[in-house]
Amino acid sequence: MTQDQQARNTEEYVAWIHNSGEDDPIQRFEYWIYNITNPYDVPNGVDPVFDLLGPFVFKRLENKTNVIFYEDPEEYSEGNFTGPIVEFDYIYEFEYLPEESTQDASLEDEVFTMSGAMQGLIGNINGPLGGIIPNCVYESLAKWPGVAIFYNGPIYNLTYGMRDPYVEGYLDEACANDFIWPQIRPNTEFSLLPEGDNHVYQYTGKGDRSRVAELIQFRNFTTPPVNSWKLGGGDLWCDLNNPNQPCHEEPVYGSRETRQFPPREEVDEDSELIIWSIEKFRQTVYKFEKDVTFKGVELMRFRLDDEELKGCIYEYNTACSDEPTPSPSDAPTAPTEPPTTATPTTAQPTISPTLPTTAQPTESPTIATDTPSMDPTMEPTTAEPTSASPTESPTITSDAPSQAPTTVTVDPTGAPTMEPTIDTIAPTAAPSQAPTCQYLIGETHTCKYFQFNELWRNEDGTVADGIANLTNLRGSPSFMSKGRFLDAPYFIETVVNRFDGLDEPEQEEDDQYFDIDPKTGIVFRNFHNYQMNFQFYELNIPDSKQNLFPNGHNFSNFEIFGTLMPFAYIRVEAVANDDQMEFYKDTLDQIDLIKGFSLYGGPALAVVFFGLMFFILCKMRRSAGRADLDYGRLVEENNNHNNQNKTVGVDISMQKSDLNGADGYGATGTVE
Repeated sequence: MTQDQQARNTEEYVAWIHNSGEDDPIQRFEYWIYNITNPYDVPNGVDPVFDLLGPFVFKRLENKTNVIFYEDPEEYSEGNFTGPIVEFDYIYEFEYLPEESTQDASLEDEVFTMSGAMQGLIGNINGPLGGIIPNCVYESLAKWPGVAIFYNGPIYNLTYGMRDPYVEGYLDEACANDFIWPQIRPNTEFSLLPEGDNHVYQYTGKGDRSRVAELIQFRNFTTPPVNSWKLGGGDLWCDLNNPNQPCHEEPVYGSRETRQFPPREEVDEDSELIIWSIEKFRQTVYKFEKDVTFKGVELMRFRLDDEELKGCIYEYNTACSDEPTPSPSDAPTAPTEPPTTATPTTAQPTISPTLPTTAQPTESPTIATDTPSMDPTMEPTTAEPTSASPTESPTITSDAPSQAPTTVTVDPTGAPTMEPTIDTIAPTAAPSQAPTCQYLIGETHTCKYFQFNELWRNEDGTVADGIANLTNLRGSPSFMSKGRFLDAPYFIETVVNRFDGLDEPEQEEDDQYFDIDPKTGIVFRNFHNYQMNFQFYELNIPDSKQNLFPNGHNFSNFEIFGTLMPFAYIRVEAVANDDQMEFYKDTLDQIDLIKGFSLYGGPALAVVFFGLMFFILCKMRRSAGRADLDYGRLVEENNNHNNQNKTVGVDISMQKSDLNGADGYGATGTVE
């Protein structure tokens, strides 16, 4: 898109800035809720039983406002940008589609689900600051029923926004007169729908098509430090248990949304497409999986790289130890070299070795004196050098500690020593400030996202794969997985196979991928599924607060401590319909005809092709009424599983929407 199109308010520009027209594409957001059907039994040690409610389908209306183009080199070079950029605000709204949603449940139905706010509160109590949490919190916990661990309320509140009634409501009342509570009171507001606005900078691709739609800033994600409206600079990826560990800053620049990539065959099987994942707050890599044919158009499918959800793995150097420590020690280690024992070698033998170690380094050189001083000199002495004849206790000077007894110098050294002189009967090397054998020598890229949990280990001791740790981002022990724990075998075994109401995943139904045309770089099908889960914490009362629980509490008998509990399943779906694909196929046929005249890739065609790309997007939006061409945003949504093989729960279909009959996006496998 260009400033000229904005000035002329072209059809392409109007289609680019909003999708609220009757014939514009829709972005489908579908989610399912993991409802717990036996919440009053679970606190007594009974496993939860799940019933999946959904789908609840929404259309997202997207408008770009405050659009400013920077095409003059003097303008964009001020920000160290390499080409024309555009700045705008995304404004999002959601429209509920009841006819496309489940008819077996409504937004007014009440559910019991995992409460991230309660788990966050327990996590704070269990943490190092649990002792300073005011007594009113503990006194309330002593009275609350075990079922308070869950959220109970209408689905509508989960959808549009809710606050935990216990963590904020009841504690606000109980701690009304406590001066500490207002300072630490958590904000438990939560909404499944990611309403709001995002401030965006991205390259337009004008003059350099390889940069088209490349992000510079998304939301208030800068280059790099600030990554969320909720978080300050440097707070995104920090080890909260190690304040001395520097925070990892995750930049957005260089990534894209799943809408548009460079045209003209710049995407191939070896390409690694970098996507800004809103729900994971990080860059993610998608790799080529296979070729697919959709309505006569050859597309390339790119799938989320398996490495993105791998557990953190550290690499150690075990050459110096059969049992390496988990990480290098911060304390200095002892010198590894033994004391020197060789006899001093001088022109004439000395009776004793050099002076004992000085208390501090000298700031000026020490010079031989008739009588050695016991303290380091602050200024050089002026005594004449000693002769070659034997001395009772000669002193010496050097630039660094010697590893063997040193000889008498004829002249003093010209520069002060920067380290203390040492007795050579003692170890020759000063204690080091790092281990002499550093075992940790590398780590996988997911370690910087704290993608590990000591509780979730495979039989061979490795960290379980298949989840992204988002605890730092949400203030509660939240972990994201693919739908139904796809590619997470540990959690299929410990969660899906354990609890009633959950089904095993299917690759085609629960994965994250999109299909792209390499000629134009346009994404025509997008299928993005992910699941939100919370770790179930055990409540550990600090010793200083035990007296506030004379009769104990109702949170001690659960049998699911440490388990990863599913909360919601989210799906973002997009597809081009029949008429749109027919138009696009005809256009590609014309491009292939031009290619036959050896103009494909020429300078003139490059300009025409780039403009044609936006023309296609516009025409596809306007054809066939309410088209479902969605270039797909990686945003939060909830998805559900059917219950075919379980004894409880309704039979909820997890098939993709049949937008175009048998040939629609819901068809599995290669579509002709």
